[in-house]
Amino acid sequence: MPSSTWAKSSKWSARAAVATGIFPLGGIRVRAVRCEHYAIADGNPDLGFLDMVLRLGEGRDLVTRKKAGEHIFEALSAYLDPVFAQSKFALSFRHADQRQGHELEAQQHS
Repeated sequence: MPSSTWAKSSKWSARAAVATGIFPLGGIRVRAVRCEHYAIADGNPDLGFLDMVLRLGEGRDLVTRKKAGEHIFEALSAYLDPVFAQSKFALSFRHADQRQGHELEAQQHS
């Protein structure tokens, strides 16, 4: 994935979080960390991936949190559609409840 697409995906995720209407603007934080050291089991350099974790704090019920996560995942998937079409690329997305430290749901698109 080109660096510009990778960097813009974090901004796209922030916009999608704002669009849900459930997060206070000052509470949305998006971090994009590019890993120089990683492994893809078969060693194919043409494969790429983005692993996203959505951590949610207190104050929202489970239905609201899932709806927000689905919206952000769908928006990011749509943004990355050209990357999916041009290369072998995978997006994994997990919702984590920050209070209890457990995963709510995982989604993938490749």
